[in-house]
Formats: sequence, C-alpha cells, structure tokens
Amino acid sequence: MAEASAPGPFERLRALDRRCQALLGAADTAGAAREEWTGVLFSLAGQRLLVDMARLGEIIPLPAVTRVPLLKPWVLGVANLHNSLLTVIDLRAFWFRSATPRSGRERVLVVNRQEERIGLLVQEVQGMRHFWTSERSDELPPLAEAVRAHVRGAFRRQDEHLAVFDVDRLLDDPAFSRVAL
Repeated sequence: MAEASAPGPFERLRALDRRCQALLGAADTAGAAREEWTGVLFSLAGQRLLVDMARLGEIIPLPAVTRVPLLKPWVLGVANLHNSLLTVIDLRAFWFRSATPRSGRERVLVVNRQEERIGLLVQEVQGMRHFWTSERSDELPPLAEAVRAHVRGAFRRQDEHLAVFDVDRLLDDPAFSRVAL
C-alpha cells in the first residue's frame, strides 16, 4: 500500500491563500452590513450629548458677538462668520435659564438650515465619536426634561450611553422660535 505524500510547500501556501481569501470575503460581507454613524460629543450643564456630524457646518470658538436689543437672554446676538451673519444662541441658557460659564473651552456648533446659519454655544466639545448604527437605541440615558424634548434616540456601547441631540427638533420648537421679549 502506497503512503500518501505530505503536501509540499507550494500546496500549503495555496491552501493558506484560499483560507485567507475566504476569511477576507466573509469580513467584507460583514462590513458591508454594518453602517457607521459619526457624531460630535459635547457637554452642557452636566449633560453629555451627541450631535450628528452631518448636521454641523463647523465648530468654532465663541466669536465676538453683538447683542441685539429686546431679545430673550439666551439669544447672545449676532456675529460675523465668513462675511455673513451668524445668530448665536446659548443652549444652556435656553434649556436651563442660566448662562454658559466662560472657561475658554466653550465652542459654537454652527448648523445650517435652508438659508439660515445658527450657532449653538456649548460648554465643551469632547471630540468625534463613531458608532455602528446597530448600536443605536431608543432607550435614553438620564436627561434633564428640557433636554429630553430635543433628543432622538441614543447610542450604547459598553459603559457609554449617550443621547443624540436632534438639531431639527430644537429648531422646530415653538419656544425656540419666540426670541423677542
């Protein structure tokens, strides 16, 4: 009876290549099913929130703002941004009736809606966060009631549970539209 010969080095390499190609194909298929969501994490009065990166035009330091008379205190005023007017809103003052403390870390989230640009002052921007859409949840972390009205869902990963601030819910809020005293 003849003994079967062991595969030579070339045959081993071909088998290894076939296994690697099969694994890569499976990884590509799994990756295609996963869609990534990118947001910016910011903090405000002890609340940590995400905002969809696609909704932001830019993030800037607080610019020089010109106060406009007879507007509610949470409307800081207008600023010049790239030779156009930017209305600057203190989001903490809108939600909690107390101004955002100035520390040098505060930032303005610039959002665009049709022809209008609005700057939302927040206490601190903590960077970008990437999540898989499969990590999205309808269950919200503990939030102040004023904030909860402007949130749509959350993302949960390990010990992080972050609500998603919905810019459109804020901009559509009738209380946000009533800026005059």
